[in-house]
Amino acid sequence: MGQRTGAGFLDPRAGRPDGKHRRGRPDRAPGARQTTVGAHIDVRHLAATPIGMQVRARAELMGVEGRRLFSIQAWDESELIGEADHERFVVDEAKFIGRVQAKGK
Repeated sequence: MGQRTGAGFLDPRAGRPDGKHRRGRPDRAPGARQTTVGAHIDVRHLAATPIGMQVRARAELMGVEGRRLFSIQAWDESELIGEADHERFVVDEAKFIGRVQAKGK
C-alpha cells in the first residue's frame, strides 16, 4: 500500500470510531446532527504491503476540546505499516453543507 492510498485508508477510520458525534447531543435541537470534518493528518508510512494482503486499522480518540484528536495505526498481515495523528472538528452537518453549497453560487 502506497502512502497516498494509506492516508486515504486511515482518514475515515477516525470519522466515527465511537459513533457518538453522529447521534447528536442532548443539548441540541431534536433531529440536529453533528459530524466531523478532517482538518489535519500527519501520516508516517512505515512499510510496504503487497497487493492482495489484508490491512486493518485502529483509531483511538486521544482528546476532545472543540475538536477530536485521533491516533491511528494500520497493520498488514505481518507488521505495523503506518501511523497517523489526525485532527477532526465537530460541526453541525446541515450548517456545514449549507456553507459549502453557498460558496459555489
